[in-house]
Amino acid sequence: MRTALACALLAGVPALKGDGLGPALVLPPGAEDAGEITVGIMVNRLGDPYLFGNLGLCLDRGGSVTVTQVGFGETLGRLDVDGFTFRPFHRPIDSDGIGLGDPVSMERRGLPANRSVSEVCQPEDSPRVEFAELVVQVSRRTEKSAFGRGVVVTYLSDGVERRLHIPFNIVLCGPRRDLPEECDG
Repeated sequence: MRTALACALLAGVPALKGDGLGPALVLPPGAEDAGEITVGIMVNRLGDPYLFGNLGLCLDRGGSVTVTQVGFGETLGRLDVDGFTFRPFHRPIDSDGIGLGDPVSMERRGLPANRSVSEVCQPEDSPRVEFAELVVQVSRRTEKSAFGRGVVVTYLSDGVERRLHIPFNIVLCGPRRDLPEECDG
């Protein structure tokens, strides 16, 4: 349920349609009203990898883009993005998707590094569910809790560097519950 909710609720940055550049990486239609989502993992181990997937992205028009970097807009503590990949998402939500905080690495999960996105957004009323699933591998590198606010995807579209800001936050709680309410449980 949490995974489906995150995919359905991710709100977005407006598409850059008609801007004279190549395709823009955007969030799927219908996700604009969700607001910011925060997922906290209460029990985790220092330095261990955790996968966060089911983050849907697509292009505002035909073409392809190459993602060069994924990070956070702001961090507290030390939450590192250790890797990322994209997979075509042509299946029902939660069907072989990556959950929110799976305690495994991309390598152990068998996910190859894919930096290209070519899936075009489907209209909001389309019965087809097609987009690229962003999978991010993170780890906590300090005894304190670590917080990443806002996933930032940097990509090249027709040779121009662009960024997409996703209102999705990740918290890996440390033994010292020193962050706001996300680690108070």
